[in-house]
Amino acid sequence: MTRGSREPPAFNGITQAAFLADITAAAADDATIGDLEAELKMKREVRDDKSIGRGRKTLKSRRSRQRRLRQRQPSLRRNGLRPQI
Repeated sequence: MTRGSREPPAFNGITQAAFLADITAAAADDATIGDLEAELKMKREVRDDKSIGRGRKTLKSRRSRQRRLRQRQPSLRRNGLRPQI
């Protein structure tokens, strides 16, 4: 080794440049994972909104059916029939 050129120090065979490159690569992977997790969260929220909407439609349909049955029950009883639920 000459006096004017110095090699960067290496600790257990790992140079500072290699260490910093690993940190940079890990940070890029973390950013990618964060983006994917945000996308997944948004998709779950859309799914949940659809489930809530489906539940409301089911409830509305059930209430409508019950209302129709209540309106029909007096006439069924007059004719000796039992209402079906």
